[in-house]
Amino acid sequence: MDTESIYDAIKHDSGQIGNEAISVSILSMIDTVGRSLNHLDQSFMYTQLVKEILLEMEYDYTSKSKFIEFSCIRYSDNDFQLGLMNEFNENHNRESAI
Repeated sequence: MDTESIYDAIKHDSGQIGNEAISVSILSMIDTVGRSLNHLDQSFMYTQLVKEILLEMEYDYTSKSKFIEFSCIRYSDNDFQLGLMNEFNENHNRESAI
């Protein structure tokens, strides 16, 4: 089979599929009222970016202590957050991480 005949077969098959395609949406109608379906919510995009970053980050044995140190400096004036960081420091272990 030569390249031209493969191209013609794909062109023919894709034309048939295009005519029979069924539209599928993962967004509810409430989410799409008054908005273009070509634009997703910004929070979705940011969630995907954060997820990708977290999955691609490399962790070492000092990652937990670096995170706690950063957070304690960042939230030095927030007793509630400092309490959460203390609880995280005492209770977190690698086996219980998501």
